[in-house]
Amino acid sequence: MEESDIVGTWVSGLEWSETWDSVRIREDSTSGSAATPKAGSDMPKGGRKREAGGSDASDERRRKKRKSIATLLTSIAAIDAQEESERRESDVASSRELSLLEENHQRKSEAMLDSYSRIQDNFSAVDDEADTLRSKHARLVSSAVAVAAAATASAEGDAGSSAPAAGGAGGHHQRRLWVKDRSRAWWDQCNHPNFPEAEFRKAFRMGRATFDMICDELGSAVAKEDTMLRAAIPVRQRVAVCIWRLATGEPLRLVSKRFGLGISTCHKLVLEVCTAIKTLLMPRFLQWPDGPPDVKLREHLRHPQCDWIHVHHPHPDHRPQN
Repeated sequence: MEESDIVGTWVSGLEWSETWDSVRIREDSTSGSAATPKAGSDMPKGGRKREAGGSDASDERRRKKRKSIATLLTSIAAIDAQEESERRESDVASSRELSLLEENHQRKSEAMLDSYSRIQDNFSAVDDEADTLRSKHARLVSSAVAVAAAATASAEGDAGSSAPAAGGAGGHHQRRLWVKDRSRAWWDQCNHPNFPEAEFRKAFRMGRATFDMICDELGSAVAKEDTMLRAAIPVRQRVAVCIWRLATGEPLRLVSKRFGLGISTCHKLVLEVCTAIKTLLMPRFLQWPDGPPDVKLREHLRHPQCDWIHVHHPHPDHRPQN
C-alpha cells in the first residue's frame, strides 16, 4: 500500500472516530435531557459534572489520536526520506564503480597495446642491430683479407717473379656487396621440376601451369638485370613471393624466411608484382560492362544489382557440361 493510501485511511479513521464520539455525545445529551426535568425544575449538580467530564475525556482522546497519527506520519516520512537518500547514494556509488571499472579497462588496454608495440620495436631494433653487427664484421673481415692480399702481393713483387700475374688477377677481381646469408632451401625445393603438383597447389593455391603462365606474362614487367654488386632475383622467385603472400596471408617475416630474402625486399616484390598483375592481366581477364549492348542486356535481363563482370574460367576436364 502506498503512502497516500495509508494517510487517507488514517484520516478517514480519524474522521470516523470524531463522528462516532460526537454521536455518542449527542446520545448522552439526549438521554440526559430526557431524564432531567424541564427548565425551571431543579437539576442535580452531579449530573452537570458528569456531562462536563465526559466531554473533556472525548477531547483528550481525540488529541491523543491526532498526536499518535502525526507521530506515525512523521516517522513514515523520515523512513521514506532515508530510503530515498540511501537509494541515491547507492546509485551514485554504482555509477562511480562502473566508471572506475571502465577507466581501469581502458588503461589496461592502452598498456597492453603500448607493451606490444614496444616489444615489436625491440624485435625490430634487435634485428637491425644484428644486421649492422654482421655487416661490420664482414667489412672487417674483408678489410683484413684485402690487407693480407696486399701484403702478399707486395712480398711477391719484391721477389720479382710473380708481379705480372698478381697484377692481372687484380684486374679481373669483381666487387661483391655483402648479403645476409639466408636459406632458400624451401623455394629451391618448390621450384624443382620433380616437386609434387599437389604440394605446389597447396602452397600457392594454383597449379604449376597457371604459375608458369603468370611468370611468362609478367616476365617483361618484373625482370631486373644483374649488377656489379649482386645478382638479380629471378622472375619466378619474384612472382612466387607475391603469390605465396596473397595465398596464405602470412606476415612478411615468414615470407622472408621461406624465400631467403630480406623483409623490405619481400615487401617491394609484393607491390611490384601486384602492380604488374593489375596493369597487364586485369584488362585481359576482367571485362567491365561498357557500351550500348551491355546496357540493353542489363535492361532485358532485369538484374540492376548485377555488376556483369565476365571472368574467364575454362571447363573442367571431367563433366565439362556442368
